[in-house]
Amino acid sequence: MPEITQDELEQFKLYKELGSVEDLWRQKNDTVVSTAAAMSNFKKPVLEKLVKTLPTDYNLIVDDDKVFMHTPEGDVELSEFAENEWSEFLPSLTSDVVAESPKVVPHIRQIVNERKATKKDIGKKIADNYIMSQYGWALKTDSVN
Repeated sequence: MPEITQDELEQFKLYKELGSVEDLWRQKNDTVVSTAAAMSNFKKPVLEKLVKTLPTDYNLIVDDDKVFMHTPEGDVELSEFAENEWSEFLPSLTSDVVAESPKVVPHIRQIVNERKATKKDIGKKIADNYIMSQYGWALKTDSVN
């Protein structure tokens, strides 16, 4: 078994503090997606989900001043790629949708599953209407004769 030097041991300890390889990959991926979203004015959660749906030979690349999508056909700017490949998701992907305030819709009571009246319900309604028509005067007053 080969021996390691003190410097290699110190480097190994520092490396262990960073976390597992999976943790490092997640951190790098999160950084790339966050930077790409900020530079392209896209929403990070939406961009992250869309990138995850792509095949493994597609990669997001952040350059100094541009963001590219590496494809098998070559590098394409992210905004152009989004227009071509994710056009139906652009309203959700763009950040200006968040800036819009939601329109206030007045509350309207709607019945989702309209209940059909049963014979018992109809009979009760008829009885209630009869009682109100015959004895409603007594029900509306507080005094008893």
